[in-house]
Amino acid sequence: MKRSVKTTTRVLTAGALAATALAVCGSEAASAGSGTPAGKTVYVIATRTFGKTAGPVQLAGGIGDYGKGEYATSSGSPSSSGNYYLTVLKHGHVIINLTQLNKRLQAANPSEYNPQTCSGVIKVSATAAITGGTGAYKGADGTLVVSTVSEFVVPRFTSGAKAGQCNINTRPAHAFTLFSAKGKVTT
Repeated sequence: MKRSVKTTTRVLTAGALAATALAVCGSEAASAGSGTPAGKTVYVIATRTFGKTAGPVQLAGGIGDYGKGEYATSSGSPSSSGNYYLTVLKHGHVIINLTQLNKRLQAANPSEYNPQTCSGVIKVSATAAITGGTGAYKGADGTLVVSTVSEFVVPRFTSGAKAGQCNINTRPAHAFTLFSAKGKVTT
């Protein structure tokens, strides 16, 4: 079962990463006592629904802005297989390196999985660096901890010997991911 659940996790990765527009915030939590440069404290929340190419994000505190984001290359060109995330906000763009989050999601197993309901929860946190910005965020810099909670439901087999059992070796029927962060960013 562990291998199958990892397969589901890999499928969820694409949906989960797109919401990491949170990276605009920098990481206050990860930097406590580590000499992080002064910056604006920002609170961020974002969501992502499985199968959507972009998800909404909102920032409050030191930066008040909102918009959406999508996977990209390190230069910010849209790419569904990219390890970076381009946030397109009302006052500028920010590029975030999600390599560590990708690695953790690939290795994650659900913290809870219920075979009676074919549903589960995956919780992952990782550091991510802000690697560029435009507009009001030109020169944006920071490192943050992105925390994610993904809930998913997988379909059931409809026929054959496994009819009625959870099919955890296929794409989820639905998934929803919540991202939140608090931290500092310098612009």
